[in-house]
Amino acid sequence: MGGLDAEQHVSQKPKDFFANERNFIHWMHMAVTMGSVASLITTMAQSEDEVHRKATLVTSTVLLVSGCFFAIYALAVFFMRRQALTTRQGSVDEPWGPLILSSLLGVSLTLILFVACIRVV
Repeated sequence: MGGLDAEQHVSQKPKDFFANERNFIHWMHMAVTMGSVASLITTMAQSEDEVHRKATLVTSTVLLVSGCFFAIYALAVFFMRRQALTTRQGSVDEPWGPLILSSLLGVSLTLILFVACIRVV
């Protein structure tokens, strides 16, 4: 019995292309939000003493780098899926990227919480 292979059955419907673009926009929205928050944290660091300023700059840098990874991932997956949809070859599934990026976001937010707790003490 010949079943359909997941890599051989890639749809070419317009809704699939729009879903790919919508997914890209959502990931880019997250990246821009993270970059904006990092910029805000950096701006707020200007009015603090030297020790807190360094901790705040480290936090904003980590958040900015995380946002850049989100943007790079979104772009790479967008082109990979577009290629798979256009040529009807390959897979559009990306199971590890969201897990890794969500973990990176969790580590970044934990670092921000840690730095905030140090500032309070």
